Amino acid sequence: QKVHDIIIDFSFGFSEYCYKNDLSPKALIEIADENMYKAKVKKKNKLDS
Repeated sequence: QKVHDIIIDFSFGFSEYCYKNDLSPKALIEIADENMYKAKVKKKNKLDS
């Protein structure tokens, strides 16, 4: 899914979107970004340990 030419993996923000689907696209992007970041950090920590 493309928003403003930024490709975003919305699976990360989708569960929150299902609960409160009054979220603005910007809020959804922020949630997805945050969740993607958390997932990346988690993955990195797994690889490091």
